[in-house]
Amino acid sequence: MEIGRILGIVSGLTAMLISIFLEGGQVIAYMNLSAFIIIAGGCFGAVLLAVGGDEIKRAPRLFMVAMSAGNDPDPKMLIKILMDLTNIVRKEGYKGLESKLKSIKDPFLRSGIKLVVDGMSEDAISELMEYEIQNISKRHKSGAEVFNMLGGYAPTMGIIGTVLGLVNMLMHMGELGSEGLGHAVAVAFIATLYGILFANSIFLPLGSALKMKSDKELAYKKAIVKAILLLHAGENPRVLEDKVKSILGIK
Repeated sequence: MEIGRILGIVSGLTAMLISIFLEGGQVIAYMNLSAFIIIAGGCFGAVLLAVGGDEIKRAPRLFMVAMSAGNDPDPKMLIKILMDLTNIVRKEGYKGLESKLKSIKDPFLRSGIKLVVDGMSEDAISELMEYEIQNISKRHKSGAEVFNMLGGYAPTMGIIGTVLGLVNMLMHMGELGSEGLGHAVAVAFIATLYGILFANSIFLPLGSALKMKSDKELAYKKAIVKAILLLHAGENPRVLEDKVKSILGIK
């Protein structure tokens, strides 16, 4: 996992704990199982209703993707591979690329090179690869949307939990007394606290992390498409390198 994102979660929770201690509160007073259940169960039910079971099943894996480190594409490695492939084309023609296919680990790049080897036209290569990028973009967007939905529903579920707590308090007001009444009101508002905390410290940041990773990956894949088309056109290796570096923002 990426240490920065772990520190982000820890720092947020630590700041809240420090605030509690500075105000003379006790952490145990903020622990409420019923509030947690309504947030977790309500958010799960709402997202399940909105997107269905298949997207929910992907949530744990997407969480790991958002928290992971080392999965970002390597632009410099792409440049090196492209330079090697360009030199092969200049010496052996497109068929010379066939022997290099197995050594290319990136499946998207490998599929593009295979289209060149198969003699596909420039328009056909562009259309097929852009279509794949669109499908990837849709999958990424739907994954990030799950966490954004959770971030949207959590505060609302927290308010619902607070309303339920207040209704329960009013129904037993005569039995509580002044001290019990204050405690009941405080407990009722814990649900709102949970909803806001989970939304802004976990769900929404995870959705943003997935979007950032998606943007990087899609930009990388678009650079691959451009490079494949330049390779197909027989572009000079140095020109190809400069153009791909410009697309990827490499100096």
